Amino acid sequence: MQATPEDGTFDKDKFNLNDAMMDVLVHNKYEFVRLFLECGIKLKDFIRSRLFELYDEVCITVKNSAP
Repeated sequence: MQATPEDGTFDKDKFNLNDAMMDVLVHNKYEFVRLFLECGIKLKDFIRSRLFELYDEVCITVKNSAP
């Protein structure tokens, strides 16, 4: 995910907020959720399209981190 090119400009077309939102939710980085919501993610649409994928990722993460 390349969001910042060499000239320092931000190309929002190359930055997928849905992928980033998935990553912060799976890795418990909730401090970023508000930022992504402010940047245009519609939580209802995100959950509708990614609920099963999110569930699978969280279950795998929890299973791998269990002692």
